[in-house]
Parts: sequence; C-alpha cells; structure tokens
Amino acid sequence: MIEVENLTKYFKVGTQVLQAVRGVDFTVNKGETVAIVGESGSGKSTIANLLLALEDLTAGKIIFEGRPLTDKRTREEKREIQIVFQDPHSSFNPRMKIKEAFFEPLYVQEIYKTFSEAKPKILETLSLIGMGEEALERYPHAFSGGQLQRLAIARALLLNPKLLILDEPLSSLDISLQAQIVQLLDQLKKQLNLTLLFITHDLQIVRTFADRVVVLYLGKVMEMGETKTLFQHPRHPYTEALLSSIPPQNPWEKRDPIPIGDQLPSPFDPPSGCPFRTRCPYVMPVCSNPIPEKKEGSHSWWCILDQLPEVRHWLSN
Repeated sequence: MIEVENLTKYFKVGTQVLQAVRGVDFTVNKGETVAIVGESGSGKSTIANLLLALEDLTAGKIIFEGRPLTDKRTREEKREIQIVFQDPHSSFNPRMKIKEAFFEPLYVQEIYKTFSEAKPKILETLSLIGMGEEALERYPHAFSGGQLQRLAIARALLLNPKLLILDEPLSSLDISLQAQIVQLLDQLKKQLNLTLLFITHDLQIVRTFADRVVVLYLGKVMEMGETKTLFQHPRHPYTEALLSSIPPQNPWEKRDPIPIGDQLPSPFDPPSGCPFRTRCPYVMPVCSNPIPEKKEGSHSWWCILDQLPEVRHWLSN
C-alpha cells in the first residue's frame, strides 16, 4: 500500500541543522500492521508527520498505492491517510461538543454540508466503538481517557481511510484500558479491512499486535522484519537491548537488561557509520564506517555482526 524511499527530514534550529529522519526505507502492505519502535527522539513521530504532509520532506519519496504523494495533496489524498494522536485530551477542542468535532472533518472535506446530513454516518461510526447518540451532546472533558481515545479512533475512521497511523495511542492510558483499545483496533482492522502503522515504544504490545517491526534509532532504521523472527532472533545490538528491557511475564524470572547507557547522541551531530556505536557493547573500530545492509529472507539489519549470541559468548571469554 505504501512505500517509503530515502525519507529524510532536517530542521534548521538557529545556525544548526537537526537531522530528525535520515534516509529511511520501509513498506506497509495492504491489510497488515507495521510497528515503528524506538526510544524518544528516534524520529518516529516525525515519520508520521511526513506521511500526513504535516511536515515537508527534505528528501525522499512516499509512494501510495503506486502513485507518488507530494507535500501538496488533494482532498481525496488527505482522506486516505488518517491519524490517532498520543493524547486524546489535547487532540479534541475542549470548547466543541463531540458532534461538532465529528462533523468538522466531514464538512471541511465537503462530504456533507449540514450536520443532519452527516448524522447517519456519524452514528454508524460511533457504533463501531460501542457508543451511541448520547455521546454527541457532551464535551470532551465529560469522558474518561479510554472513552476519549475510542472517540479519537472513530473520528479518524469517519473519512474511510485506507491507512490509519497510530502515534503512541496507548501511552496515556492504564494497562487495562490499553488492552481494550488494542482489542478494539484488532476488531476494526478485520471489520473495515484497515492497514495500520503503529508507532510505539511498548514492545509488549508490539509482540502480540504487529505483523512486522521497523526498529528506528536516531533517525535511521537499524533492523526490520516479521515480528516473531525479530523477537526470537534479533540481529542488531540495539534491537537486542530494547528486547532485553521488556519486563518478564513471570515475576520470579530474572532478566538483566543489556546496559547501553542513557545518553542518546545529539541529532545535530550524529555519529558516523552505525549511529548506535557510541552505546553498543560490541563496538569495533570498523563500526565508524558505512554499514551495509544484511538480509535473510524478509529480515534486514544494518550491523557488521551476524549472530549476536556467538559474539556475546566470544566477548565473555
């Protein structure tokens, strides 16, 4: 459905240049869920903004269903990609009732001219998230965080998008609500034949929800592949470090996270070669050189190492 080639975004900050996204390539196939994971500052949300044309590209291409998308898009093109933001409270205008928040995108897109015309469509969409007409006359503050995130999902679905971007949609919710939202998204994906791009740092949810994973670090892709393969056999040290930080499901199980330090290098002056080399436990002098892509089937990674367990055993001895 969507193919991203050499996606690049630099921001000028005073006299310096912040390199937010640097030559990112990935694809999202129709009907699948692709997760983009990484620490804060890795460029995940910037990629979402570029796909939505909320930011202009510095370089690269976005191909959607075989046609290039530019920064200037038609109404129809804008409808095809929608987003659910991280904080449901800040994504709604507190002075607008839910009926006004839902009618606004339909009016702006010139699909309906009056609320009475749009009401059947709005009620149909509300039913998808288990809510009824009584929600329309209430203001956002009258809803809990979980209810409001459901409404945010419904609002994004009003325009019948083909690709739904979810930018950390669970981070502001407690664990029980997170499970409910994930279940709802899975149900909607099957019911509406949706394609999802899931941006998150929660690897526990990624393990059960995503078909494929793209691991991002300092604006570059470190590794990507099918979820099961990537979780069972990570090939990049950064992926391995991320996975080691997942809390064990058994509280009596002991698991020591791989120490990589807390200091993320500056995006104004990222390291040469592998950007992770300043924190990598396996770093070698050659890591400062450009790192070629390695591939095994649909699994790709950018590291000079092939088998992390063997290298770890060698280093420990």
